[in-house]
Amino acid sequence: MSTPGNKLPPLKEGFEDEFGPIDAKVYQAAGEIWPKAVTFGEFALHDRSLVFNLMMKATADVSKAIAKGGNIKYLDAYLLRTFKRLVVHEREKTLPRSEPLSEAPEAIQNIVADLDRKILAQEVFTHLNNIDRAVLWDWMRDYSYQEIAERLKLKPPAVRKRLERLIARLRNIFANSGTP
Repeated sequence: MSTPGNKLPPLKEGFEDEFGPIDAKVYQAAGEIWPKAVTFGEFALHDRSLVFNLMMKATADVSKAIAKGGNIKYLDAYLLRTFKRLVVHEREKTLPRSEPLSEAPEAIQNIVADLDRKILAQEVFTHLNNIDRAVLWDWMRDYSYQEIAERLKLKPPAVRKRLERLIARLRNIFANSGTP
């Protein structure tokens, strides 16, 4: 397989690479996070083919976890975390011994945290019902409770209550994911 641009190439059923068998669902998730992951990987490693190999290794690792019966609730976030772990490990190999990983450039740490938050938020957003998604979307676009209520034919206190529950749910998910 050649190094992809902004999309991963199609996968044949039952594909296996040097890292092991690849689950089609995991590969699809890898394709969805690839544009974001490649940005981080290239920033950290400056080698697109190495970044692609690490994504395929992460995809194989997650596929193995699922094959062993692992229940992965947020596949995109789990796959990204696996990929990041591999990139950071690879980056650590290139750092001089005097520069420990915990002191990696702050820019890399910020990119990692930002990617985690974006992918996890995107994953969570897809699991919301239509009303909650509309309420959250309008709220993020700075509509008032009254404006959201009018648009969705709800009462303003109902909108406020929904937002409180959604924000608490998102905080809980982010807190449990280890994302800053």
